[in-house]
Amino acid sequence: MMFCQPFITNNKYLPPTTPRYPHPSIKLSHMIITVSSLSVWSSPCLGYWNHELSISRWSEIEPCLRPVTPEIPRPSACHGMGCQAFPKHPEHVNPSVLPILPPPPTHSIPLGLSPGEENIPNLCGPSVEQVQGQGMDWHLALDEKILNRLFCYFSACEKCVLAQVCKTWRRVLYQLRFWVGLTPVLHAKELYNILPTGEKEFVSLQGFAVRGFDSFCLVGVSDLDICEFIDNYPLSKKGVKSVSLKRSTITDAGLEVMLEQMQGVIRLELSGCNDFTEAGLWSSLHGRITSLSVSDCINVADDAVAAISQLLPNLGELNLQAYHVTDTALAYFTAKQGRATHTLRLHSCWEITNHGVVNVVHSLPNLTVLSLSGCSKVTDDGVELVAENLRRLRGLDLSWCPRLTDTALEYIACDLHKLEELVLDRCVRITDTGLSYLSTMSSLRSLYLRWCCQVQDFGLKHLLGMKSLRLLSLAGCPLLTTTGLSGLVQLQDLEELELTNCPGATPELFKYFSQHLPRCVVIDGLSLEARSVEQVTLRCTEGTVEWLYPMGALRLSLVPRPPITVPAAEPRLLTACIKPTASFRGAQLYLEREGVLELLLSEAEPAIRPRVHCFSWQPHQKVALFLQAIPHQDISRRIAAFRYELRADWDGRLALPLSKLNMEVVRGNIRAVENDAELQESVIGISATRVHRQKFILFQPRGHSVKSLGDIRTPLSCGVKTGPGSFLFMGWVHFGDAWLGCAPRYKDFKRIYERALQAHENPCEIALD
Repeated sequence: MMFCQPFITNNKYLPPTTPRYPHPSIKLSHMIITVSSLSVWSSPCLGYWNHELSISRWSEIEPCLRPVTPEIPRPSACHGMGCQAFPKHPEHVNPSVLPILPPPPTHSIPLGLSPGEENIPNLCGPSVEQVQGQGMDWHLALDEKILNRLFCYFSACEKCVLAQVCKTWRRVLYQLRFWVGLTPVLHAKELYNILPTGEKEFVSLQGFAVRGFDSFCLVGVSDLDICEFIDNYPLSKKGVKSVSLKRSTITDAGLEVMLEQMQGVIRLELSGCNDFTEAGLWSSLHGRITSLSVSDCINVADDAVAAISQLLPNLGELNLQAYHVTDTALAYFTAKQGRATHTLRLHSCWEITNHGVVNVVHSLPNLTVLSLSGCSKVTDDGVELVAENLRRLRGLDLSWCPRLTDTALEYIACDLHKLEELVLDRCVRITDTGLSYLSTMSSLRSLYLRWCCQVQDFGLKHLLGMKSLRLLSLAGCPLLTTTGLSGLVQLQDLEELELTNCPGATPELFKYFSQHLPRCVVIDGLSLEARSVEQVTLRCTEGTVEWLYPMGALRLSLVPRPPITVPAAEPRLLTACIKPTASFRGAQLYLEREGVLELLLSEAEPAIRPRVHCFSWQPHQKVALFLQAIPHQDISRRIAAFRYELRADWDGRLALPLSKLNMEVVRGNIRAVENDAELQESVIGISATRVHRQKFILFQPRGHSVKSLGDIRTPLSCGVKTGPGSFLFMGWVHFGDAWLGCAPRYKDFKRIYERALQAHENPCEIALD
């Protein structure tokens, strides 16, 4: 089960006809949505490139690539630490929508052709001879010196369109300097053309070779696709320096072949690739690799880190997101890596503690960038070790570390004198006292304090003396008032200020900032038009949605992503379940099915024992969740939050789960059964003699008991009763509780197991004798 924070874009939802919403005249003033998703099949939420290119399935240049940064002056994202140093979380960035570009001309240019090979009509207009008598100076539009300077002002997606205008423009634009730093994104389904005979032909990549692309991102590819790419891209053997594989089915053999054939690769990213194993890393990793990113790969654990540490002596940057990596893995790092490694990012490594931090600081003393984001077991003592031993740090990310207090900030301020960027998002124990320590840091340029709920106006006063500060984020700090925020005008060198979802951030305050901080970009979250509806797509199979200070409306499209092991086909039935938090306030939740709204949850519904609401629909039906904010006069803290689970029946058959990571396996005795007629469920008290596997600590000793105790829930209709004997319980975690379905007859289970064994889909092996 993986953690994912998907990208959220503010696409306006403007239906062609008036939707049947309870209040159509919705005014969406400001909102912040936090989506924290748990999913085995989830895609990675964070990217590492400033620009990406894409090709369509017709092998034409795609005019719209991906949302780009608004054309407003912003401080450099590098801050002296490289352009990948702690990108702002997408849930907090003021999003923008890429302007709609005109469609490409009728005679578009196939990607596989180099300049001069295709027969393209001159679409620049009449020839010079035709217009000379008309007094028009058309030759300026074809002057290559002018074009070389002119095209520098266009974005990447605009250059793709301009390159299709005529041969002259294409010849100018296909120079290498116009495409430096761009990464083409190639999806598996777009790599082949369907011939009239029905056969598939790999697309020509000659157009990419002409522009000299040395970095590629391949999405959803298999071993065969990678081999085809190597054979068809002329620069693949020596010219490709960076490869990213996302949500791909590459195996150990495919990974080994790729790195053996593509001998120029020094930067590698593996994200959402669940078919390669740690043995594949041992057999394929090459010492030339200097940058490695691994995220959302279910087979990555401590042995994978051992392979990385021993096989990559020149590794300068390591980005690792793995939920099963422990302190033992970090002990594999030695002084050999310490000389080369300057960047280490450990994202959501939940099992790492202060002992792991000890191994890091002693083995990697030359780190300049360190991220422990989501390492929730790290405490103030761990930060003290970092501050005392890593004096060269310029960037430090401690977001989502809830155990850190003001003491940790004191250690940072005393020892890390070169620190330029500090991320403290969701460090909920930080107070004004901690900010007083940070005020002494003369080199700090960027400070992120998103959702630090104890920061008050008095703490802001400590920051007013930090003349080096260029970026300050206070998004979601509920205790800051208009008076306290207005004092920030004293930071005259401030370049970016984020105040999204701050109750004290009023329109009058932003007008005041525009007058007194003219050079500062203020992100206010008030840029949405009236009667617009925020749209978010939920693709992860499990997750949490938090809507702070609801205003306006929010539409959540439910599109579960199919497992990689399932062929591309529509499921027979889709099911979703939602469970509101006990503090659900400020909005009403509707189910939108075929344009008709059905109330699922109202604000007034008692939430002492939140109910689980489940519903199903066919794939051809259009289904979404519609959250409508309830207007309130006061600005008290309200959060409309709920957990969700998306399930799909991909083959219409009863089967064992495809992923063993969701399973809880416990052997024990039934000590009690309690039936709840209201919730229609039975709670089975288990005395566990052995816990074979559990993702979350659901079974643990209580009091003086030696055995682990815990509860398993099952539908009331199963009719569970107490009785003697030892049982093997195999279930799943559902909204934080262990659940068990009605036990099948042995002959049914045997039939299911044998079928799964033949299809290599069995999550575990059980003797059937």
